[in-house]
Amino acid sequence: ENGIKKENNKQHFDDLKNGIETLKGGFKHIFLFVGRFSCQKNIPLLLEVFSDNSLKDTKLLIIGDGNEEIKTTVIKQSSLTKNRIQYLGKKRNILDYMNAVDALVLTSSHEGLPIVILEALSVGLPIISSPVGGIPDVINNKTNGFLSKGLSKKEILDVINEFRLLDSKKISKIKKNN
Repeated sequence: ENGIKKENNKQHFDDLKNGIETLKGGFKHIFLFVGRFSCQKNIPLLLEVFSDNSLKDTKLLIIGDGNEEIKTTVIKQSSLTKNRIQYLGKKRNILDYMNAVDALVLTSSHEGLPIVILEALSVGLPIISSPVGGIPDVINNKTNGFLSKGLSKKEILDVINEFRLLDSKKISKIKKNN
């Protein structure tokens, strides 16, 4: 599941990009979480952050599978936020999604070095993450992504909002750095 098959299928990507634009549905920013639903991924914090009213113009797409209790919580939170949080299930074309969103977001409470971060770096996707495990070894804060100061809702919201305020020139520089 972690291996990436690169396909050169422009029509497929264009269709997906249009589909994501539809998912975006008028939201200013679109973020992506990719991962298995396990306790280390700290999905309850992710949901709490993206349920915050300060992110009304922001949508979170969630791709993954695993723990059924967490999955049920994700689906329930999606309806409570009027689909600002949207569960897409398990997908095989992760890179296509990464090429069509604004940033990857991780709120893990503990990690090694998540492969999803390496995948995001490979396509130049900005990363917003908690500073755990090996993540600070590859994310240089404000150079190729953003690291929160800790694991609180406020600390994660602070770095998301800092990213949301960047102009396109600064975002392009982060993408290039990746």
